[in-house]
Amino acid sequence: MNQTPINNPGWNRPTSSRRQFLRVAGAATALGAVTAAAPRAHSQTVKETEGMNAWTRQGKGYIPPDGFIPDRKTALRVGEAILAAVYGDQEIAKQRPLKVALVDKDVWLVWGTLDKRYLGGTGVIKISKRTGKVLFLAHGQ
Repeated sequence: MNQTPINNPGWNRPTSSRRQFLRVAGAATALGAVTAAAPRAHSQTVKETEGMNAWTRQGKGYIPPDGFIPDRKTALRVGEAILAAVYGDQEIAKQRPLKVALVDKDVWLVWGTLDKRYLGGTGVIKISKRTGKVLFLAHGQ
């Protein structure tokens, strides 16, 4: 049987066999969670966390060809979630509809709109299309 080592860069590509493996593993995990009688001990959780953290240090992870934020819809959802987490759901809800634009070919700009009856500013965020990294975050006054 030909096994692919975990530290092989090819392992990070989502092949059909890898997707099948993830489906089976996910189903087994879900089944285990449903049928578990008692929560696992804290030390087991710490061991799992340390193991997963060590595994992620072994090589580069997978970056989709179109980036983690490939389209306007995803940019809007991610941008709104981050703005709401920082400035509050109610504040960002008042700024709907949010606007989205792709600037510099690889940066999403998401900003709120302000009702003309109000004075003040709106939230604005810049997100890397490729990595999903927040490049800028602010709220006008």
